[in-house]
Amino acid sequence: MPNEIPPIQKYMTHSPQTISNAQTIQVAKQMMNSLGVRHLPVVQDGKLMGVVSGRDIRLLEFWSGTDVHKSPVKEAVSPEPFCVSPNTPLKEVIRVMIEKNYGSAIISEGERILGIFTVTDALRALLDRLEEK
Repeated sequence: MPNEIPPIQKYMTHSPQTISNAQTIQVAKQMMNSLGVRHLPVVQDGKLMGVVSGRDIRLLEFWSGTDVHKSPVKEAVSPEPFCVSPNTPLKEVIRVMIEKNYGSAIISEGERILGIFTVTDALRALLDRLEEK
């Protein structure tokens, strides 16, 4: 049925790469570049602490002159990321991302990170839905 709203798990990026909040910002930049991503969930002892984005890092570098080779990721992290369960409807996640200007949503069950949903994933979902018609 083309009109049925799928759950977010259909379009999320499964098992995203994470980074420890103790790693340097430079390591985060290198990971993002090598993986071709703009968001990394930040963890401490396996627990989600937030999300770091390429934009967060660029702003930190520009405005504070932070030394990315020495400074830990925790200095650039956005705490309290937008988290949803894998069964949350796609439409609901996108609506919140638009209203709050979020670049990503973490898909989790309890403390376990299952995936990440970004603006790029939203565009893929839109294309998929358009091609159904």
